[in-house]
Amino acid sequence: MPIILDSINPPVLLTLTISQTSPSDGGMTAMDTTTVANYAPSAPNSQGRIVTNEDHQSALLSAFSNYVLDVVALNTDNYSTMTGVPVSAGSKYYNNVYLYILPRYSDNITNVLSQNILNYLEQYKMSTITYNLMPITYIYFNFNISFKSRATSSSTSNQVTAEINAAVTNYFNRLNRNLGEEIKYSDILSRLQSISDVSSLTLAVSSSLDNAWHYSNVQLAWNQFPKLNNSALTISFSGTGV
Repeated sequence: MPIILDSINPPVLLTLTISQTSPSDGGMTAMDTTTVANYAPSAPNSQGRIVTNEDHQSALLSAFSNYVLDVVALNTDNYSTMTGVPVSAGSKYYNNVYLYILPRYSDNITNVLSQNILNYLEQYKMSTITYNLMPITYIYFNFNISFKSRATSSSTSNQVTAEINAAVTNYFNRLNRNLGEEIKYSDILSRLQSISDVSSLTLAVSSSLDNAWHYSNVQLAWNQFPKLNNSALTISFSGTGV
């Protein structure tokens, strides 16, 4: 190893030799191609990147738990399959990620929250990804309920009506529902029938999906969220039962 001593005039070139008296230890042999192939897929995760649909969902629900209630993330293939919109492999939109974000307290995501989400994702996204914030579709449910009070009931018909109203309203509380779920007719019916002063009860349901009265479950699509149509919640007292 040649060293020039600048402090000597004229400079003198010295040569130092370093020798190792014992072999190195504590290392590992080089990885073969199979080992490299096994380790490589975990590299993006180890760098904190958000890659899969599930990555996007869990990351946003964790980072924005105070403002976001539910998230559906779709890559271009998923989006094309679910919406029927064809996207060619050569399209510049092929690397889009479509995000359906349900706000915790309102129907529409605010501009501020939208920008904060995009800024957050920008730190982790792959360079070719483009994010699209998509609107949630709200499905409104209507109810036609007729009940009889127990003969031994100490509550008035108006009080029982208020209990039924509260039970239905609570079922559709935003915090109790999810995107793309199945609204189960039997679940709602059993909740209403369990009210202590109700002797018997009939329940008919309709929604903005078909506007037809029925007595069955309603399956929502992945981008749909259920809401109670308060103006179409009809509860009538039909007398006293056993």
